[in-house]
Amino acid sequence: MLTHVNATVQGISTIRALSGEDFVTKEFENQQSIYNSNWLFYGSSSIALSFFVDLTCFLFLSFTTIFLILYGKDSIPNAGLLAMVLTQVVGLSALVQFGIREIIETSTQLIAVERISRYDDLEEEDKELDESEDKEYYMSPDWPNRGEIKFYNVSLRYDNILPAVLRNLNFNIESREKIGIVGRTGAGKSSLIAAIFRLYPVEGKIEIDGIDTRDIPLTLLRSKIAIIPQNPVLFAGTLRQNLDPFGEYDDHVLNEAIHAVELKDSTNTINDLDYQVISGGTNYSVGQRQLICLARALVRNNKILILDEATANVDFQTDDLIQNTIKKQFSHCTVLTVAHRLNTVIDSDRIMVIEGGLLVEFDHPYVLLQNPDGIFFKMIYQNGNKDFERLKIIAYRRYMGLNDIS
Repeated sequence: MLTHVNATVQGISTIRALSGEDFVTKEFENQQSIYNSNWLFYGSSSIALSFFVDLTCFLFLSFTTIFLILYGKDSIPNAGLLAMVLTQVVGLSALVQFGIREIIETSTQLIAVERISRYDDLEEEDKELDESEDKEYYMSPDWPNRGEIKFYNVSLRYDNILPAVLRNLNFNIESREKIGIVGRTGAGKSSLIAAIFRLYPVEGKIEIDGIDTRDIPLTLLRSKIAIIPQNPVLFAGTLRQNLDPFGEYDDHVLNEAIHAVELKDSTNTINDLDYQVISGGTNYSVGQRQLICLARALVRNNKILILDEATANVDFQTDDLIQNTIKKQFSHCTVLTVAHRLNTVIDSDRIMVIEGGLLVEFDHPYVLLQNPDGIFFKMIYQNGNKDFERLKIIAYRRYMGLNDIS
């Protein structure tokens, strides 16, 4: 119920905009009913336990009293000692109830310890490789310096008992190429990104600049690839700490990144490096949060940039700003863009179409649009004839190099 209340408070503007007050109120009443039912059961159980303990102690006290009356005068000649025995027996009920409640409370609290123990028992995702092994990537601190990505018979499944979400992917992505990744929901687009970051074990081999990613420590691999997710992640702290969490760069580098992404407002306060960011970045708009993530990627200056539905939740103006910034500031990088908005990737060097975990099409968008039976053609055509012609012209100009800004 408390989770529902917190979610309602955080999304109150959305609820009002969609006139969802009645739905949220009804959901709260359902949650409250469940909470009250559980609390009533807890109270009833406590009362039943107390009654059972009291009844047991009463029977024990009655038996003890009768025994002492009948036989105690012979075995306990002192009346004071007899009175003390009866007094201790009377107090037994409270002691038993206290002991049982403490046992139950301890068992309840130990559930939290059990959860922590489960996390502690989790197998480490990866162990750092020993630098003394003199691996190639330790000899080249600027790895990857080209940004070439190669997949060799790569398959991925989220669990051994589940079917593969990626199946036998084979492709090469050249240095500085801009690749658009499209497909229907559940086709495997985000799974491909997960494979690159080694979020799950993969079958086959993935190479970045000629080095198998399985031979690279996870911390090093993931630090060398910049990603802008669909839901931007910001932490409580200053803007400086969000752009450079480890304090590795000078302020002028951070300010240049902020200027490059045009993060600003009417008072020019949100782009101050000392500006306080609320947890989750709620004092920024969704578009501004994405611009901060983009600035963070600029600061790190990685050779590979991945956008996973980065502009799905922003307006078209911010979308255009992000795309133009990427074209200008990341022209020297390999860029992989997962998108539902096809106009976002129509001017890519090549389009990768994923269907059912398979790579079904991979070519320049203009070439793919020459095949009326192709999946990419049908996806574009679904937007309407007018939009189809507009996107086809953009793809043609890109194919002919008429608007190549890199």
